[in-house]
Amino acid sequence: MKEKFKKILLVLCIVTSGALLFVSNAAGATEEQKLIAALDGAANDDFGNSVSVYGDTAVIGAYGDDVGKGSAYVFTRSGSTWTQQAKLNESDGEVNDLFGVSVSVYGDTAVIGAMGDNNSRGSAYVFTRSGSTWIQQAELKASDGAASDDFGVSVSVYGDTAVIGAWSDDGEKGSAYVFTRSGSTWTQQAKLNASDGARYDEFGVSVSVYGDTAVIGADELVNNGSAYVFTRSGSTWTQQAELNASNGAIYDRFGFSVSVYGDTAVIGTLWNNDHKGSAYVFTRSGSTWTQQAELNASDGASNDFFGISVSVYGDIAVIGANDDDVGNGSAYVFTRSGSTWTQQAKLNASDGAASDDFGVSVSVYGNTAVIGALGDDRNKGSAYVFSLGTSPEADIRFDPTSKDIKVYNKETGSEASYIILPTKKGKDRKEMPDEDGEKGWELRQYMLNDTASNSLVLVLEHKKEGNEAMVKVLSMQYNSGEVLKEVKNKMQVEYSSGRNGALKELQQDIEVKKLFNVEAKYNAQKGKTEIKVDIEGQKEKKETREGIVILELLTDKGRLKLRY
Repeated sequence: MKEKFKKILLVLCIVTSGALLFVSNAAGATEEQKLIAALDGAANDDFGNSVSVYGDTAVIGAYGDDVGKGSAYVFTRSGSTWTQQAKLNESDGEVNDLFGVSVSVYGDTAVIGAMGDNNSRGSAYVFTRSGSTWIQQAELKASDGAASDDFGVSVSVYGDTAVIGAWSDDGEKGSAYVFTRSGSTWTQQAKLNASDGARYDEFGVSVSVYGDTAVIGADELVNNGSAYVFTRSGSTWTQQAELNASNGAIYDRFGFSVSVYGDTAVIGTLWNNDHKGSAYVFTRSGSTWTQQAELNASDGASNDFFGISVSVYGDIAVIGANDDDVGNGSAYVFTRSGSTWTQQAKLNASDGAASDDFGVSVSVYGNTAVIGALGDDRNKGSAYVFSLGTSPEADIRFDPTSKDIKVYNKETGSEASYIILPTKKGKDRKEMPDEDGEKGWELRQYMLNDTASNSLVLVLEHKKEGNEAMVKVLSMQYNSGEVLKEVKNKMQVEYSSGRNGALKELQQDIEVKKLFNVEAKYNAQKGKTEIKVDIEGQKEKKETREGIVILELLTDKGRLKLRY
């Protein structure tokens, strides 16, 4: 079973969306780390055949592990270092189940496909995390599953919704199944089929879900290929659109890979133009989908298979080309400005070699991309984490000159400009109480940009009253992506000044709920700052430093961090 599927894998990617290295690629993209199954990796594990990243968590599939039983590995990031947190296996695993052939992660939930299970009827498994421990929550099966359906060939999860592809169902016409979670119980909500489905369409070869929208690929071996958009109202799913390339031709295999984010979908086409490959971007207005762009590698060549994998997040798309450069493989980063897409970077492994198949799987979240290379090291496999661009971030700190809390661009060091936002009632924010019932707060929106044209929109509440200044961070949004709401937090500063305006005393307090609480008290007479740091799960730390110490609240890819 595994050998049969490996032949297919040359043209099949599941899109679900180590040693520390820093390797410059293009336009600021940097190789952050190479991930491997360090403890038990072996030849023919095919680690990296599927990848998915969400925030600081990455899941990597290794469908060849243990004679095709398969595994999936969870890695988490602390700072810029990734560490293996868990190895996932199905509770009833058997040889040739191909567990890990597809993976998808969202928050503390991971879904892993096992298309070879039970005579290729197939299954998908849901795992959830509590703290740092992962446990199997459910095994998903098609209500009408049959041998050779290959249910689990593709998976995607968003919140409490999972979509599972079964490309061989009904004579390879194919299907996709929607499951929803209530509490810890998963139930099949719908079976999706193309309105014009036919044999050999392979509907379900790729799937992607975002909110109430699902996109299903049907690469149609004997036709051009298509992708189908379904939307949910209540618990009912309806086909909204069929997507096709404007210049499609027979045997293009359009729909081989798909990814959707909000009103943007990216569809891979790997066989067009003598297997050079392409990817197409579609956008939705109301319920109408329109082709916005065709993406091609700037250095594309025959048999690159550009489009074997695709992933989109906000205005960033990453496209894999696993056969570029004699199988070394590459991945390409495109960014959107308005309605125009431009290639920003070409990603390559720092230690790439022929037949590594780098780019066979890709996933992007925020400014982080993970690229799979299943052929690396005699098919032991690996995955590479890249930081895309310099990632604009904010530095929030007290300014002793103006005696106020200000926001600075970490990259440029310059003070960030802002606009004052009205409340929903249109009144000045200072007239309206905040969540704690206090008045006098101003709602500010900051826009920060870096040298690679990435953007950060930061929204916070600001208050200046007498010798006191306070700030609360409400949300962050990177590159028009998801608005990331912040946990309850507060920076508060109180000070007193001498006749010459110099600080006599400075009391700084920063609290981020369930993460840390830090206090810093400066006394000019002593010429020292006393600091007390209380980090969740750690022993309280106290220290004294000479002079004035300014506490800094930093944004970091949607998180809040402390520096002093």
